[in-house]
Amino acid sequence: MKLLTNVFLIFKQSFSFAAYCISFLFPRNKKVWLYGNLKGSFRDNSKYLFIHNSTYITDVKHIWISQSKDVIKSVNNMGFKAVYKFSLLAFWYALTAKVYIYNSAPTDTVHGCLRGTAYCFNLWHGIPFKKIEYDIKKGSFYKRFFNPIGIRQKIASFLFEPKLFRNSDGVLATSNSLKKVFCSAFKLSIDQVFVGPYPRNEIFKLSETELFAFINKYESQEFKNLVNTIGGYKRAVIYMPTFRDDNPDFMDSAIPDFERLEEGCRQTNTLFLIKAHILTKFSTDLSKFEHVLQIDSNIDVYPLLPYTHALISDYSSIIFDYSLLNKKIMFYAFDREEYLSKSREAYFNYEDVFSKDIIKDFDGLLHELQNFEIQKYENPLPKSFLQKGSDMNDITRHIKKMIKY
Repeated sequence: MKLLTNVFLIFKQSFSFAAYCISFLFPRNKKVWLYGNLKGSFRDNSKYLFIHNSTYITDVKHIWISQSKDVIKSVNNMGFKAVYKFSLLAFWYALTAKVYIYNSAPTDTVHGCLRGTAYCFNLWHGIPFKKIEYDIKKGSFYKRFFNPIGIRQKIASFLFEPKLFRNSDGVLATSNSLKKVFCSAFKLSIDQVFVGPYPRNEIFKLSETELFAFINKYESQEFKNLVNTIGGYKRAVIYMPTFRDDNPDFMDSAIPDFERLEEGCRQTNTLFLIKAHILTKFSTDLSKFEHVLQIDSNIDVYPLLPYTHALISDYSSIIFDYSLLNKKIMFYAFDREEYLSKSREAYFNYEDVFSKDIIKDFDGLLHELQNFEIQKYENPLPKSFLQKGSDMNDITRHIKKMIKY
């Protein structure tokens, strides 16, 4: 079975390299831009830039690419243009569009082997506290994608996804102080890193009325039902832990007793929302609980965050984003030593970036949940990680400049 798999991968990548060479022969249309996201879901930075540009940048044809037919239908119903990833039309756009915009790799949009002379711009999906991309030296990702060691690992990495198809031509950073980090992580020059805001965070600037209108226009009925559910509780807390490369099923360690969690939340009329990373393994049945609710990992959580009263997280960049709301943040780093030694190293010291008030165990988390107040918080995160003074139009202008449009 393994032999057949390897033969298939060899055939696939041979075909991909042939397609890659051919893709350079196609002229590129600077007025056609493709957008996408991991696994085809309609969320994260590329979603918000796509909506903005489709609405206001009318001299360009903006197209969302997805392998989900439900997403395609939904985006088209919004009045935008969306195309199925494995259709002939998507392949044509992949060969003729001048710009690919995504949150992780060119394969978020179409097929990396068809990129040719397209300009591939990476909005990325988080301010890096933990090491990312080519700076990863631990866990499973570094062998598969970035830093394989020895002939066997290098061949396996090549067969899985050649770096040639994955690399970006430019990347978005949220501040000048992070430019060198992104240069190192993506193997880019300083001129290839553009400083601007994460488009997904622009939603925090909306008034209550504007946010309601946005949700009504762009979010599903399931999402609207979730907002209504939150309104039935005195407090709503959302737990968003980052992915563990070395331990994707860590949730049982993070929350070892859901019965106690349910009781603690019942006493304070708190709804405890769990939004796990899309790669995290978590299959616990929470249906019997009234105050603990798991959110679909594919849902776009950003329009939901203004309706919550506190965030619980660990090493995730969501902490930086949530700080813009001036609400309570609980730093639940119960496995910090294990995470840093086995999953990911960090660019910075935890206490210097996040907080010295770390919640180290489940009992501490329950205590914090019981006692926090709903009020405005001035979070002690370094201001240099989120630079102000620009907007999504600046990102679009930068892309146009890079393609000489």
